[in-house]
Amino acid sequence: MKTKVLYVLVSSENDVYLEQAYVSISSLRFHMGDNVEVNLLVDNITFAGLIGKRKLMVKEVDNIITVELDSSFSPQNKSRILKTTCRNYIKGDFFFIDCDTLITKSLAYIKVPDADIAACYDAHTLFFENPYRDMCIKHGNKIGVDFSKQNEYFNSGVLFVKESCTSYSFFENWNKNWFKGRNNGVSMDQPAFNKTNIEMGYPVKRLEEICNCQLIHGIRFLKDAIIVHYLCTNITAKDNAEPFILRDADVLYEIKEKLRLPEKVIECFTDVFKGIPNFTTLVSGKNNFIIRSDCYYLLSRLYGNSVYNLINNFCKVINRLCKKKLKKK
Repeated sequence: MKTKVLYVLVSSENDVYLEQAYVSISSLRFHMGDNVEVNLLVDNITFAGLIGKRKLMVKEVDNIITVELDSSFSPQNKSRILKTTCRNYIKGDFFFIDCDTLITKSLAYIKVPDADIAACYDAHTLFFENPYRDMCIKHGNKIGVDFSKQNEYFNSGVLFVKESCTSYSFFENWNKNWFKGRNNGVSMDQPAFNKTNIEMGYPVKRLEEICNCQLIHGIRFLKDAIIVHYLCTNITAKDNAEPFILRDADVLYEIKEKLRLPEKVIECFTDVFKGIPNFTTLVSGKNNFIIRSDCYYLLSRLYGNSVYNLINNFCKVINRLCKKKLKKK
């Protein structure tokens, strides 16, 4: 029996989400050939735009499922609606996979737990260590749930979904919770996913970390990763250094323009480390909280890439002062 995989896509000529899906689906076919059934869930506007070059980018898809959505919803909201209702559009067990992923081994290697829904921990940690903990708790407060007392907080980028009454109920409640969250200023689907898990008595079980290796936090699992989630919801400025090739806007726009995968991307299908820049520094432990802090984020928004120069110059001044003190001693 073929493994069923579902992607959700809301895209236009003005973004590179289709190109991300193209890479992920191509890597999936590379490892699984005809042993996988690829399903693509899109809204009616996205489907109407799959013409010309864009149509060629979905040639490896077995089934395109189209849902008509109210045009008043933003593309981001449409994507969340499709994701939280996707259980209704596909029968049987399936894997849901976000588009900003790279498949590096056959999904046949995934050890599926006995569960109605399965996912990996967000940031590959228990919740007390999650670098986004404060933000998640704030989101929880807005949607009426206290995450601070939870041990587990799951990433919704890769899911195993079983054909069961529980999984249908889960997605129905997830969609309702997402709409409630949206009305309270929380557009992300992940807080609603974790709220639903709590409300339904924790039906979500844990997948091995290699099934959703979240690149910026999962370097420990990268060697054995089956799915690499390089986390590229927002394309950054083209002159910003990125930790992985597919987070580079230039690479994705090259795929859009030339309608083919660069050799340097194809190499990553079998050796994901080829996509990591030569000059890369690991950040671990409490330093993660600095990089993910509101202060750092604010400086990045205010000063753009110059925030690095600002911090670098500050560190140089502190370094000189420390050296002077050491010399006096």
